Amino acid sequence: MSSRLGAAPLRNPGVGAALGAALLFGAGTPLAKALLAGVGPWLLAGLLYVGAGVGLWHNNLTRRVSFVDATWLAMVKGLVAGSVNIALAVLLGATWPGAVVVSGALLVGALSYGASLALFVVGLRMLGTARTGAYFSVAPFFGAALAVALLGEPITVPLLVAGLLMAVGVWLHPH
Repeated sequence: MSSRLGAAPLRNPGVGAALGAALLFGAGTPLAKALLAGVGPWLLAGLLYVGAGVGLWHNNLTRRVSFVDATWLAMVKGLVAGSVNIALAVLLGATWPGAVVVSGALLVGALSYGASLALFVVGLRMLGTARTGAYFSVAPFFGAALAVALLGEPITVPLLVAGLLMAVGVWLHPH
């Protein structure tokens, strides 16, 4: 597998899939934070999980999958977890947010969790567990960078040190 990475690892579709998964997953936290205005965490979590399940369901409609396929299992998990979280939120007295917030939460769930998992599986198949995990480990960096850019979060010394350490770790892995 190391020969497939060669001198230009970013041209490898598996690397692109793993980094795409990390970017989408990392984007989930700052995007969810932007949606939190007045929405309880249980309801938001439920909507994100349902969005993930719907996103994976949509992906599975476009191709045949077996009942042991990882994306099928993740879809079911997202739909069940989301439904349970929404039910808990309603039982705990959460009020249903407006259509824009619901739509946004479903979209964030579908992309940040659903599509991210599908890309992660592609990365696993093309790169193996260790390399995919190394590339996916930068998800928190993507999330932090988006939080700085989109939400105005401050750039701190610990954030910069963490980003540098993540970059060094990913760079060292294939070497």
